[in-house]
Amino acid sequence: MIDLATLGGSASQALSINAGGQMVGLSTTTGQQRKFASLYTDSKVVNLGVLGDAESKGLRMNRRRQIGALWFSGKVAFPNDSSGRAMLWQNGTFIELSKLIPPLQSGNGWEYLYSPEDLTDDDGTIVGNGQYNNGTYPHFELGYALTPAHFIFIGSPSLSGGTFSFTIYDRDNITCTVQATTNLTSGSWITLGAVTVQSGSGVFNDTNAGQYTQRFYRVSSGSLTSGDVVGFLVKTLPSGWSEVSDPFDTTDNRVPALFAAAPSGTTVYKFNEATQMFIPNQHSSGWNSYLMTLYPGEAAQVNTPSSFTVQWVGTVRQNCLQKRIVASGIHSSLTALGGTVDGVLHFPVANGDTISILTDTLGNYTNYTYNNGSWSPSQPSVAVGQGFWSSKNAPVIWQENYSAW
Repeated sequence: MIDLATLGGSASQALSINAGGQMVGLSTTTGQQRKFASLYTDSKVVNLGVLGDAESKGLRMNRRRQIGALWFSGKVAFPNDSSGRAMLWQNGTFIELSKLIPPLQSGNGWEYLYSPEDLTDDDGTIVGNGQYNNGTYPHFELGYALTPAHFIFIGSPSLSGGTFSFTIYDRDNITCTVQATTNLTSGSWITLGAVTVQSGSGVFNDTNAGQYTQRFYRVSSGSLTSGDVVGFLVKTLPSGWSEVSDPFDTTDNRVPALFAAAPSGTTVYKFNEATQMFIPNQHSSGWNSYLMTLYPGEAAQVNTPSSFTVQWVGTVRQNCLQKRIVASGIHSSLTALGGTVDGVLHFPVANGDTISILTDTLGNYTNYTYNNGSWSPSQPSVAVGQGFWSSKNAPVIWQENYSAW
């Protein structure tokens, strides 16, 4: 049994869970005990916010981390109106669901949509209930199935035999351009080809993916862009110690899935910031814990008797991401970025702070200390999928804002 915690208030609810073990619901805040839609992920509770000055409630979430939610404005259109309105959360932003009704269906009789009951994993179709005016009976309750018309979706990323594949979901006969980069911070995207969507989907295969250890992909069609960026990271963990992180949201972020190729005798250590102690997970004939997870923003120490290779694929988190940083902890980029810790990753630093990066397979570290605006011995930097330690004098909030467009 796990306590999912709150946003500082006295109550919380978990209402839906996706294939990656992430949950959505609501939580109350301190003071006024306001209710906000909340995402329970990475052993933390995240406030998803709301539209305007109101309250919100998360109802359903798919594996793409799209969330169907309700917001309560307090404004009613007619008697018995609960003021609840459906909204969709995607890539850090809420939008009222009624605004996603395709333009060709304007004046269609829908007064408003509420109660999003479920979301599909592939094209993001949302089903629920709404108020409808058929010309004879106003405020008539009907079910709806809404596929947002102006989103291009990317799903089912996979890497096999040197080929990276993913599925593009959009309207039929839409031609989508596929671009790729090996460095999300460079802004240098190259066009790989095009896919024409038939029967709602189209598959893109990058047969040259085997030439790279990491690559990221985005899709567009004219002015329309994919909300998702997908990619892969291939990393060889040496015999001895390493400090790693999975930079993607995948269908399964559990340690047994991420380290499936680990030889017997491998131990993965996660640091518990609350207790300031390591939690070991050893692989012998099986893993000690099949529920331990590793998400973007987290990192783990790995000790293995022999080298092995991991292949991680999934979706890149985007837009304003944040994490509370305690006095001492182990971290990684909140998205799939590599570079200077305080520059590219925007990790907050203050006088006296120390960043420690694993130097070798024996478990030795290099310490980087920040004082009076400069680093000693130099500015610390990490690669994609690499973790780092931080020691701070006081807790802070880390915000990392990345968008592929």
